[in-house]
Amino acid sequence: MAVQTITYDDKQYLNQNADIPATNKVQDTDMNEIKSVVNNNALEVTNITGQILWTNPSPTSNFASQNITLSSSDYDMLLWIISTGTSNSQYISFYTIKGKGVYASWVYNSTFLAREINYSTDTQYAVGDNKTNGTTNNASTIPQYVIGYKTGLFN
Repeated sequence: MAVQTITYDDKQYLNQNADIPATNKVQDTDMNEIKSVVNNNALEVTNITGQILWTNPSPTSNFASQNITLSSSDYDMLLWIISTGTSNSQYISFYTIKGKGVYASWVYNSTFLAREINYSTDTQYAVGDNKTNGTTNNASTIPQYVIGYKTGLFN
């Protein structure tokens, strides 16, 4: 279902009934406040969009340990999209919050694969070698994209 807003014109009182306390009636100001809050919340939800902050320039190549630079620090959450291998036929993803790293780990056919991605600065991350059952194997767990989100949740 798409996000919807309240579209009626602001209400104005027709019969104020001044003898009835405000707590015992619905007033135009109440309806206008409800409309304002609902529409603002709908706008906030639809404004959470991602921005690609880094793209792997060689997406089908082995990925040795290296530092990567994000194009912006205007985010509070990151989504790391990682291919399982050089064929890019399957992807895994990991979220982290600003200022934190990622331990991208997964299991395939009883094989444990993991790559540490350590926070350096808001725009710099140190991506370690992929370890497959403890042995370096940089043909797997290859970062493809880093997407930043400005959610307002982690300020």
